[in-house]
Amino acid sequence: MKEKLYTLSFEEANQFLKLTIYDHLKYGNMKQRYNRVQKIIKKYRFLEITNLRFSWLFIKDLMLLNRKTPADQMSIHSILQEIEIMEGLNNERSHTGKQKSFKGYALKGLYKKHYLTNSSDLLLTKELFTGISKDIKNNVHPIQAVEDNFQVTLDRLSREKGKLAEYITGEWLVFYKHENTNYYVCLWEHNNNDSEKAKEIKKYVAMEKEPYLKKIIGDS
Repeated sequence: MKEKLYTLSFEEANQFLKLTIYDHLKYGNMKQRYNRVQKIIKKYRFLEITNLRFSWLFIKDLMLLNRKTPADQMSIHSILQEIEIMEGLNNERSHTGKQKSFKGYALKGLYKKHYLTNSSDLLLTKELFTGISKDIKNNVHPIQAVEDNFQVTLDRLSREKGKLAEYITGEWLVFYKHENTNYYVCLWEHNNNDSEKAKEIKKYVAMEKEPYLKKIIGDS
């Protein structure tokens, strides 16, 4: 059914999304979120780009991310642009660093890639902050008498830059690698519990047909 995602109604898709809806207000809200995500992924030709290498959990997480704010809209566009870059279909440079593997036991075997959250203004701020930090370190030569205080300033600047970078790229796109291809599993937030997310991943992966996907989380 994933191949029909551009045209599936919310009711049809929810057989796989597994969203529990308790009242009419929540139903209407989820349906609107689904319709917005459906429109965006169609614009990016997501099904063609990924060749259906994604889980229904990934779509569900896009929906839960997508409220109505411009920041949420930018985050979804950022995720899809990162996927374009990872699939070799976008020549732009990624602004969110290199992909990394999860080290903890619960999500071991999966990979993560930051995506941008919040606004493009923050991205410019991050670039500016990075430039200022490098410029100070490379071009200012404090005299010995104030060297210690100056180093304290540099250390503080470095820490603040790290906090800013985390604020902008604070969430992860999670994927699994198999024979030089990526399978897009879900989105992960820093406040997620690894074990709980692993259980959720296993539940959704169990619906997939490809045998290699059964190994994503192992037997835990």
